Amino acid sequence: MKSDIARQPLVPAFLTLLVLGGATAWSFAFADTSAAVVAADPAVGGLVLDMPARVVVDFQAARPGWARLLATLAFMLAALATGRMTLRHGLYGVSTCLAVPLAGLFMLGLLQGAGSLAVTTGALLLAYSTKNFARSFRNGYAFDALLRGGGYLGLLVVLFPATLPLAALLPFACLLFRRTLREAAVALFGAVLPLLLFAYVNWGAGGRFAAPFEALGGVFVGDYLAALRGMSLAAWFFAAFLALLDAAAVAALLRNLYGVGTQPRFILVYNIGVLALVVLLFAGPAASPALLPLAAVPSAVLAPVLFVRVRPALATLLYAVSFALAALHVALQYAI
Repeated sequence: MKSDIARQPLVPAFLTLLVLGGATAWSFAFADTSAAVVAADPAVGGLVLDMPARVVVDFQAARPGWARLLATLAFMLAALATGRMTLRHGLYGVSTCLAVPLAGLFMLGLLQGAGSLAVTTGALLLAYSTKNFARSFRNGYAFDALLRGGGYLGLLVVLFPATLPLAALLPFACLLFRRTLREAAVALFGAVLPLLLFAYVNWGAGGRFAAPFEALGGVFVGDYLAALRGMSLAAWFFAAFLALLDAAAVAALLRNLYGVGTQPRFILVYNIGVLALVVLLFAGPAASPALLPLAAVPSAVLAPVLFVRVRPALATLLYAVSFALAALHVALQYAI
């Protein structure tokens, strides 16, 4: 019986994810715990509380063992949430759990080490937001899914203010999935609620209520493209391969766009939008190379589109190259 990587069942996919989780936990042992890499505090008067990313990175520095455990758990949950969404909505026309190991593989290949707990938590929030927005494409109202999708997106922005451009996903999802104005208002409330709560707690601690909102404005001030110049050589190798893989997957999808079911088509187009915004994110002045794993979520959704359309031998080769480059990334980053 010939094996087909593109039609990977759950058990091999989960076992592969366990191996990747172990490799990730090992790599976290060499992670840089410097908060300045991920969570530089904005220079805003009246901000009494530390930004959430700094709190998470400080926890990683103080409790490295617990941080490694939680980061690995977030890593695996993000991969499982991504794969579950693709399987539930039948995005590829075949039954496959390939997105599960691909999400883990892409995150491992893009991790920079710095602030690993904060970054894997960010990837988990993006995966949950994407999953809930995908659930909103249905007949009838989807207030619950939109509230959660907006809420996870808002938490991501509070955790990493540099991800503020991803807020454009909210109107994009509501328009693409044909939601009503009332549903869009609920999604907006869910997205703004985490920031309002943070502003309220900051005000209660003696700061200014508007300070967190002013801090978000700082993401547009600074040196553009700084994140791209700060990427390591290992990350450039993997990012270049992933960019080619994503471009080929998008081309394969657009070539036969209307051969895909209505719901899978809209969800895949949404993930193209997510990927485009994540890529544009790194041109901004506040972005950090540590945020690269966010690109793993939409990439893991889109890449199987290519895998299921090519010959099994080529799919296996691409899968093997992904593993080799991820291993090279870990070796170059932590062994040298």
